[in-house]
Amino acid sequence: MEAILTYHSRTEVKKRKPKKNSHLTKPKKNRTGYTFYFINQFPKIKAYKFGSQKEILMHIGYQWRNLSCFRKSIYEKKAAKDKERYLKEMKIYNDKQKSVPEEKKEQKGNKNIRVLSTSKRTFQSIPGSINKM
Repeated sequence: MEAILTYHSRTEVKKRKPKKNSHLTKPKKNRTGYTFYFINQFPKIKAYKFGSQKEILMHIGYQWRNLSCFRKSIYEKKAAKDKERYLKEMKIYNDKQKSVPEEKKEQKGNKNIRVLSTSKRTFQSIPGSINKM
């Protein structure tokens, strides 16, 4: 008599929701003073310094930490202007979002779960093996 083992495997995967068009029009986040400094310094240092990108990034970070307050304030002023730009654009964006009627939200039931495979597999023991019953 051969022993037959059966089991069911079931894998559940959440569906990825497609991005809505509203996110495509959302304004980009404001930049910091360090980001403006980095954008200014990276091409210059990359041209002179022959090393890995990690070393160049570490060097720019070291320069930023040791930068004088006067030179830092230049980049921080740019960051403040960019923050104002971001807040204006977000206000416009939020007003547009409020004016658009809300779409019906999908129910979060079993619609978001997809069963990849439901299979019933059978394994038979090899004749003449220890598993004989």
